[in-house]
Amino acid sequence: GFLRANPAIRSLLLRDQVMLDAAIGLVETDFSAAIRNTHTATFILWGSEDQVTPVRTGRLLANRMPNARLYLVPGARHV
Repeated sequence: GFLRANPAIRSLLLRDQVMLDAAIGLVETDFSAAIRNTHTATFILWGSEDQVTPVRTGRLLANRMPNARLYLVPGARHV
């Protein structure tokens, strides 16, 4: 909450921490409506060895999107 309320401090603290800043952004944002309301055919590519965002998250996402399919990339990690 403090970093959200103080963008200048957030920028100063996280300027070299792109992944951390992205993770905080994901936590702060509610994507549930966008996920539910995406009816376009969607292919979700996910690394089978992703240790940042586990495969169960990809499965959950695919199950909540009306017209999505999850494809696991064998041996791939997060990036």
